[in-house]
Parts: sequence; structure tokens; C-alpha cells
Amino acid sequence: MKNYFFDFLVVVVGISLSFLVEEYRVRRELNNHREQLIQRLATTLTDDIKDLNENIIAHQAASESAGFMIEYQQGQHRDVPLDSLSYHLSALLINTIFVPNEEEYESLKNSGQLELISDSALVKSIHRKYARHPFLRQVEAYMADLIAREVYPKYAGRTRPINALDSNILRIHGSYPVHSFTQVPHIENHVLTELQIYHRYYANVSRDLMNKTQELQDRIYSRKD
Repeated sequence: MKNYFFDFLVVVVGISLSFLVEEYRVRRELNNHREQLIQRLATTLTDDIKDLNENIIAHQAASESAGFMIEYQQGQHRDVPLDSLSYHLSALLINTIFVPNEEEYESLKNSGQLELISDSALVKSIHRKYARHPFLRQVEAYMADLIAREVYPKYAGRTRPINALDSNILRIHGSYPVHSFTQVPHIENHVLTELQIYHRYYANVSRDLMNKTQELQDRIYSRKD
């Protein structure tokens, strides 16, 4: 009887140990997978930071040009040639589209791995960044609509066609070309003011998001566990 009990005990202990080993293996694989997702997420943030910085520069230029055109319509800068005015008028058309890589974030969130991260400050930092993306898209959509309604129609028939493939084309910043105007269109002062405000606002929102993105990346790279 004692031998049967001992054999039974050995079997129970063996099964328990096998369960513990398997549980440890699964937990380790999940932890490794989660860490890989976090590290890949940190890598994608470099592109987000670069994209946001480019957008900030572009919208700052657009905001300054809107301010310049407000002054022009108030009677200032009348000695400025049409080529220079073309730069400022072209800048009003700038409307960037922020396209972040959200694949790793979605994988973390949808798999439930995000909530298993033990570093609460890191989790909060991740949520802070990605929660701002929809808002930035809303601002972009509003600006696109404003430009389509109030600016593009005024430019019709007042610009020369440009060859987008010509590398010698003057550019405001990055891929935004300077259109050659044949006549200065009149844009309502309230539209110019709204453009100036929103271009500046978009730059500020993007700068705040860029800071959050950089903070998140630094936090990930400085993790000790």
C-alpha cells in the first residue's frame, strides 16, 4: 500500500512539475513576444518623429506666409515682386498628412499584451501618444476642407502649370512646390486669418505629439527589464 501511495505521489508531483514547466515556458514566450513588439514599436517611432518634424516646419512656413498675405492685403509689401508673392500664396496650400506606423501598437493592444506591461509609466506614455493621432487627423481634415473651399477656387486660372518631375522647381519645403502665379488672387482676410491660426495650431499639436513620441522612445530604450 505504501508503495502504491509513493508511486501515486511521484506521478502527481511529476504532472505538477510538467504543468509548471509548461506554464513557465508559455509565460516566457509571451514575455519575449511582448518585448519584441515593444522594441519594434520603438523603432517605428523614429519615422514618426521625422515625419512630425517635417510637418512642423511646413506648417510654420504656411502660417508665416498667411501672416504675410494678411499684411499684403492691408497695403503692405506692395513692392514685393510676383515671384515672391507666389511663394507665400503657394505656402497657403500646404496641408500635411501624418501617417504613423501603428501596426506594433495595434498588435500590443489587440493581443492584450499592452495591459500586461508591468511598467505603468510606459503604458501611460504609449496611451498618451496614440490617443492624439485621431485628433491630428481631425485637424488635417478640417484644414483640407478649408483650403478646398476657400483657397483653391481663388487660384483657378491664375497659375502656370508646373512640371512636378523637374528637380529645379522652387520648393517651400520638402515636396511642396512653389506655383508660378500670373495674377494675385484675392482671399478674404478672415480666411487668411483662419489659415494662419490653424497652420500654427497644427504645428503646435504636432510638436506636442513629437515630444510625446520622443519621450516614449526614450522610455523604451532606457528600460532595464
